Amino acid sequence: MLAIMLLFGGFVSHASVTTQSLSLSQVVDLLISIDVIAPDKIEAARAIISGNNNPITAQSISTAQATSTQTTTISSCREIKSPGNYVVDKNLQSSGFDIPCLNVHDAENVHIICNNHLIKSSAGNAILVSRVKNFSIKSCRLEGGNLNQGLDMKNVMNGEIADNKITSGLNVMDGVGMKILRNSINGIYQQFYTTGSRIDSNTIDSWNPSFGIIFAAGSILSTGGSNNNIINNNIDGRAQGILSIQIGADDGIIISDEDRDFINNNTIANTWDCSIETLGFISNTTISDNSLKNAGLCGIGGWHWNSFKGNTVANNTINDAPRLFYFGRSGGLRNRGWDRDHTTPMDDKIYFKDNVFENNKLTNPRLKGVYGTYSTMIMMDYASDISSFDRQPASNDYILGNNVFKNNNFSLALDAPIFSPAGMIVDGGGNICSTSASIMYPIKCNDTSPVVTPVVTIPTTPVTGSQTITPNLRTIVSGQIAQLYFTYPSNTIKAQLYISCPSGVGIGGAKGNITDCNTFADVTNLPSVMFQLINTTTSLADVVPAYYIYTSDNPNYANAVSVSITIQAGQTPSATTTVVVPTAPVATGPTINSFSVTPASVTRGENVTFSGKATTQSGYCITKHRAIVVGSATPSWAPPDRWMDVGCVQSVDLSGTVGTAVNPYSFSEGKTSYEVIWQVQDSSSQPPASRTQTVTVNPAPTSMNTVQSNLGSALISFEEIMKLLNALSRNAL
Repeated sequence: MLAIMLLFGGFVSHASVTTQSLSLSQVVDLLISIDVIAPDKIEAARAIISGNNNPITAQSISTAQATSTQTTTISSCREIKSPGNYVVDKNLQSSGFDIPCLNVHDAENVHIICNNHLIKSSAGNAILVSRVKNFSIKSCRLEGGNLNQGLDMKNVMNGEIADNKITSGLNVMDGVGMKILRNSINGIYQQFYTTGSRIDSNTIDSWNPSFGIIFAAGSILSTGGSNNNIINNNIDGRAQGILSIQIGADDGIIISDEDRDFINNNTIANTWDCSIETLGFISNTTISDNSLKNAGLCGIGGWHWNSFKGNTVANNTINDAPRLFYFGRSGGLRNRGWDRDHTTPMDDKIYFKDNVFENNKLTNPRLKGVYGTYSTMIMMDYASDISSFDRQPASNDYILGNNVFKNNNFSLALDAPIFSPAGMIVDGGGNICSTSASIMYPIKCNDTSPVVTPVVTIPTTPVTGSQTITPNLRTIVSGQIAQLYFTYPSNTIKAQLYISCPSGVGIGGAKGNITDCNTFADVTNLPSVMFQLINTTTSLADVVPAYYIYTSDNPNYANAVSVSITIQAGQTPSATTTVVVPTAPVATGPTINSFSVTPASVTRGENVTFSGKATTQSGYCITKHRAIVVGSATPSWAPPDRWMDVGCVQSVDLSGTVGTAVNPYSFSEGKTSYEVIWQVQDSSSQPPASRTQTVTVNPAPTSMNTVQSNLGSALISFEEIMKLLNALSRNAL
């Protein structure tokens, strides 16, 4: 038997014949007779073999393949589902709601060249690509109907998007081997569940000619993938780099739950909080040689469900920012199936382990006291803001250690970095930082670098009063009472105290919210607190109380000041001193006054309406809220936790309508009853208020009986069935 494979216009067929040789013409006739060659390809196939009746050889097949590639001119918006080269010869624009100008789907080997012509959709994607592999889109000007609708690609493989000018979004969902090269994007680039991509030498600007400065989570976002390279890009987030003025891009690059990524040689300027932010579990990833400038919080950091393991952060420079690194943990342990596909395993632990931070540098740091005093803050021994959807981590859920810091310049203009717990740090030597007063500080600071003149940033909203923390004594014996006195601005809405203690030092005899070291305590509206410090070691020990305040003009971020208290050893009093701590007003948290979802029972496809009202007590303000369908995925346009920030308000109203069509972001397929939950968070330390409503979604009436009646009693022959299968096969390819 002789196995033969022919490709006509990208369509692959296999045929088995006897050992006799067949000419190309005979093979084409055979494939036409069994309807393997599509009708619209017959003439092309015959043209290929015209005048050629030689026996089939590898060379003749190769020649047939090469000759079959066709070039098609595109002069209007259209559908593309066949292989070939497509050349756009004029500007194109589609009309109608959510209609792409070019809809490329279910095909291979499609190559679009625009020669700098414009492709535009008034209310949808300029180009939509779905279920396509081995394709390219080059030299196009793309403009979608909304910010994220320039070029949308789903279930794609081995695509190259190069040398385009895109004045809206560029999105990839479920991609493999994508190349995003040398594009100019006035918007954002996002990829989800994508592996092996290369985002290289793009210019991304958060200013759009139609929408102005764009508010976005990140200029480049990659989530749920692996082996992605984000290199040589130039990013301008258009933010002012001031946390009290939220405009432009939050971050330049965000990677979320990614493994083995390479973030290298990017230039990022003007971001609201951090130049590069990580989210979720990041492992075996390199962040290196990036030039970062004008960030409101840090150069590189992560806190939302942050776990950081086996990563290298090296040779990065951050210029004009409050600190070099900022890492913590916001959120508990995520449950199984929290992602879009509901297939991810649950978070087993919280990691900050086996990482290397080397040759990173902070230049022109922000002025002390305006944005805090520490050049770096890495606090991984506790989790904050744990929602009811997460699990509370236990002490043995924190896997921390073997994080090497060497040859980093943290700047002498700011206080030494905070590391908590200190035992997770390994001193690799050569670090430049201000000398810490703590004798148990984990790295040696080499005060050899000249002090850099800090950039002075004037607060945008003048307030009455200043923020200070003052101890009654700087040195005490073990077991003695320490008292801290606070002052705070008049627009303070929340205050917290974090007492950083080394191993062997603890708190005893305290009352109220102060229960232990290395944890946050609510001290809102308190002028002072008292507690007993006990040193069980045989040497001097330093504790560092840090006083954090949140103000009404910046309710989501805290400013901190700190002091150091030295405790002598071996002089613990025999009796515990009674401590009187001022009593804080009792925080009750927000109140959901009303919440309804109507109607409670609908037919799939009908709309459901949400409404509600929530308030909070005097002295506090509502900062955020969210309404979600339990088990639904997070939309690509939404923040990962779907909280909506509302600033600082006394009440918030919920209103909106959502459809019940099958949608992974709301009412997914397979269930009939859904829980809809509204949560409201205020500025107190209380957990969010929560209310739940149940919605029953009934299946839509079936149309099967109608289809059957239209079929009647007609019989379909075997040959017709085979033709139908062949046609389906062609369409599938």
